[in-house]
Amino acid sequence: MASETQEHILTHGTMEITRNGRHQYTIDGGPWQPSVSTLNKYIAGDTFGVGANWAAKLIRESGDMDAVKNSNRQVVAEGNQLHEQINKYIQQGVVAENPVFVAWLAAMQRVEFLASERFVYHPQLLYGGTFDAVGIDPDHGLTLYDWKTRQRDSFEKAGSIPRLAEQAQLAAYAHALWEMDSVWQPIRAVICYIMRDGSYAVEREIDIDQGMRLFEASRNMHSLVKEAQARNTLLPRGRVVRELLGSQILG
Repeated sequence: MASETQEHILTHGTMEITRNGRHQYTIDGGPWQPSVSTLNKYIAGDTFGVGANWAAKLIRESGDMDAVKNSNRQVVAEGNQLHEQINKYIQQGVVAENPVFVAWLAAMQRVEFLASERFVYHPQLLYGGTFDAVGIDPDHGLTLYDWKTRQRDSFEKAGSIPRLAEQAQLAAYAHALWEMDSVWQPIRAVICYIMRDGSYAVEREIDIDQGMRLFEASRNMHSLVKEAQARNTLLPRGRVVRELLGSQILG
């Protein structure tokens, strides 16, 4: 994947942000910095059980040991397609003939969208990312949005509270927008969950402060592991976790 550069409008001036094929980000030709997704990978504690149960059910019903792998590929492809359709609607007003898109549109039609698929860069914490959209909700003001597709039965069974990693991801984008002094500074951040069967879509607002605390904890863990690797003293992740928690308690 080739590098792409976007010009992000700030309250005073502009910022050129470049993303490479490894989803790293830079400004002004400086060092490449990691993405939100890379730094967020240590938050997964609330997702394993749901995923394991879904995988077991899929294999049991299909009798195919490769069912999970094939389903994951299909989910990724369908998710990418939906993101492209939403982006095309926001930027060009094109309405897709897709039940999942229609469900999204029914939930979002009151929103006046301002931008979609835009790069962000945190100038202090040195990370980048790409948010899904920002828009003005007539009842709540400028809102940062993220789109997630879900299987309806598992979504309703597991509960509709946003996963911790999802909260952290969106909070990191919001803080980047604030710290880079973007013209799009959200008052709130919302995840829109769209059911893969096209039955409905629902919004869930996240706690940005809580999400950012989670993200910074994961970012600190990432830095600790990188330091350990640089010293050629690779430790099992569980030991790294214990040492980090111990240092925080003692500190």
